[in-house]
Amino acid sequence: MEEKNSFSSHVKFGKRKLLVQTEYDAAHQVVGVTVADSGQVIDSREYLVDSSAEQDPKDPQVRQCHDLVLADLELLYSTIKNVQATPDADAHARLGTLLLDKGLIEEAVEIFTALLSLDAEYENGHYLLGKALFKKGDYEGALSHLEKAVEKTPDYQDVLLWISRVHRKRGDFTQAIQRARISLEINPEYHEALYDLGLYLIESVQSDPKNTELPPPIERVKEARARLLQAAKSSEAYDREGLDAALDLLENRDQWDQAIAQIKKANRIKAVDTRSLVLDGEFYLRFMFADLHKEHRSLDNYIRILEKSISQHPKYPDVRLSLGTAFLIRCWHYYGKALEEYREAVKINPNFYKAKKNLKLLENDGRGFLLLLRAILK
Repeated sequence: MEEKNSFSSHVKFGKRKLLVQTEYDAAHQVVGVTVADSGQVIDSREYLVDSSAEQDPKDPQVRQCHDLVLADLELLYSTIKNVQATPDADAHARLGTLLLDKGLIEEAVEIFTALLSLDAEYENGHYLLGKALFKKGDYEGALSHLEKAVEKTPDYQDVLLWISRVHRKRGDFTQAIQRARISLEINPEYHEALYDLGLYLIESVQSDPKNTELPPPIERVKEARARLLQAAKSSEAYDREGLDAALDLLENRDQWDQAIAQIKKANRIKAVDTRSLVLDGEFYLRFMFADLHKEHRSLDNYIRILEKSISQHPKYPDVRLSLGTAFLIRCWHYYGKALEEYREAVKINPNFYKAKKNLKLLENDGRGFLLLLRAILK
């Protein structure tokens, strides 16, 4: 049978029509899935193919990966509807964060706006909406909400860094550099601020070399080198070889565009630092609002992602915490299966005493397990 190594589907997601494309990379035995909106990729995933299968695994496994993403999008949309129908502010915060991670910016802005309508004083509410508006390209709106956030928490390094990013987008490198420096005063080891400050300093030399509010260009470049190398030393989120190559390009002014592009490319922070936190939120939302306990394929995929992450970063406690939570939900899966079988046994033979006894125990004591899971996920 001829193997099929690619699939393509259009999916309706509210008012959007998303394109899901799946390709198999035979050289690396990896299935790649992208989700695009109007030609722009908003989410991408990778799955390893099980090459140990007795039969050629590529065709069915590629299809399964494709179908998994389709099912995830359907489940996510139903989750949005269910969360919108509840006054649960925490659920809105988690859902907005998840939507932002998946590139669904408009939906994230809508959810975070609803969050502040539910609770105007919600912790980090203005920060979350500010980030979403930034990614939407509404820099005035982003700055307004981020400034409100920093008024409430002036020592919050993340808020200050996002404010610096807004100023950079607006072309105000003086303010961008100043806010990044304040963020580093709070936490000198904050690698994101180290990286951003290094990038801003170099960009400011290229676009605003005569700015008298900033150090002379030669000093900016010198500091930028130190900041970028310190960031690479502080975190695996940056490609050290790529940064070294970019810094070498700075020796020739004609290659500065290429150097800046290389510096941006060396930033791998999303893949390294945020995924487990997003997964925790996704566990919570799907268990509470979208029947994750019935969606086995999604949970199996999460566990594979976490196990792969642990193999690469065995000392990351947050990833191990997420995996432990995933295994607890797997236990809930098996509890549900056991309940179904006991009910079927009683249905077949209503006088089967042992089956009736076990069913009653499961129905009564299972509520405690459900409460435990909800408490952990919250």
